[in-house]
Amino acid sequence: MEKKKMKFWKKILIVIGVIFIILLIAVIRKFMILSHLENISKSMINSNNYYVETYSLQENCMQIAKSYNKENTYLTVLETTSKNTGQENQLTVYDNGTETIRIIQTAEEKIALVGGTAVGGKISVNVYATYGQGFWSKFQLAMLSTITTEKINNKECYLVESVLGWKKWIDKETGLVIREYTNGDITDFYYEFDVVEDSDIQKPDISDCKIVNN
Repeated sequence: MEKKKMKFWKKILIVIGVIFIILLIAVIRKFMILSHLENISKSMINSNNYYVETYSLQENCMQIAKSYNKENTYLTVLETTSKNTGQENQLTVYDNGTETIRIIQTAEEKIALVGGTAVGGKISVNVYATYGQGFWSKFQLAMLSTITTEKINNKECYLVESVLGWKKWIDKETGLVIREYTNGDITDFYYEFDVVEDSDIQKPDISDCKIVNN
């Protein structure tokens, strides 16, 4: 009888061990994928010349952003359309490192805020990266996510889903985030590198605006 119990528990331990090894292999695979995406995206995240478009579908509005970035200067135009009213608003943000202009345009008025901080204007290159994190932090990240493959916007992507509820579709070739889902909002990203000219980042004309100095 005692031998039968020993054999039974031995089988249980073997099954548990096999399951643990399978789970460990899956986590290591995800860790390696995330590390690979980080490595191939390093050159792009440090780019100082890029153009990015984002299309964001939110609960009450649709947002389209177009941002030109070169060296220390950027020009971003954000258009917002309300789903309920159809009203369109536009925010233009210009920053060259020493001068900042924000133009807020609605159906009723057009205001230029000169000086201050250009909050919400800078759109950085979006990559799935864990820069600065230690080994165990990255390993924990791999444990708390699932990774599958899916084609989005004609690009082969890894779909990373976190237990926290967010999702990111990451281009396998570049490490760039092509689409992300967070708190019910969906945003698509489109990039071009080394295409921005000085003519794309000219200081906007504010002669037809009501000017407010910050």
